[in-house]
Amino acid sequence: MKLLLLLAAAFAPLSAAGTIAISSDGSTAYFQESPKPSGSVRSLGQTFTVPSPTGENVLSSFAFHFASGTDKTFDYRAMIFEWDTVNARATGTALFSSAILNGSQAPNFTGVDLILNPSLTYVALLTTQGVNNDDFANGLLELNSVNVYAGGGAHSQTSTAANGTSGDGDWTASAWSEVNGSTDFRFDATFVGTPEPATWALLGVGLTALGLLRRPQ
Repeated sequence: MKLLLLLAAAFAPLSAAGTIAISSDGSTAYFQESPKPSGSVRSLGQTFTVPSPTGENVLSSFAFHFASGTDKTFDYRAMIFEWDTVNARATGTALFSSAILNGSQAPNFTGVDLILNPSLTYVALLTTQGVNNDDFANGLLELNSVNVYAGGGAHSQTSTAANGTSGDGDWTASAWSEVNGSTDFRFDATFVGTPEPATWALLGVGLTALGLLRRPQ
């Protein structure tokens, strides 16, 4: 019985999850895949901070939500950067970058497991930069026309590059604009805590106990 209790403690969840859940009021914003070298909105992003309690600083999953009218042939990818709040732009190198997806694939990303700093602001973005812009197609994201989330807001970036590059300079070189003033995208994120050393030790004990239970008598 003691061994079973020890195992239960060792394999219990490491912490409850912190969340961000921003709803939409039916508004939308678009970004574009376009082969033309003219100014197009090619990136949309939601800035965010790690929710309290700050011990839950591992981003486990995040999601945007396409609105009806998104072209199925629309190509995009998701990225996460630190956010420069003074200059209103992404900064540093990409902390996360997804595979290239299309409009039939929901922008819902799991298994991210990205350790973030609770004292910093970040931006999760969807972009056609660094993607083969071989067609004219639009992606529409659900939006809340009011800034209901105190930890960040909705931003967009316009670029004249038809195909952009695969370098991070596409998102860090210039300031982004707020979307329709002060708004938020419909955005969800889940955070979990990192295990304490004592938890790892307990897990090791639990695995040892499991080995003892399975040893032939």
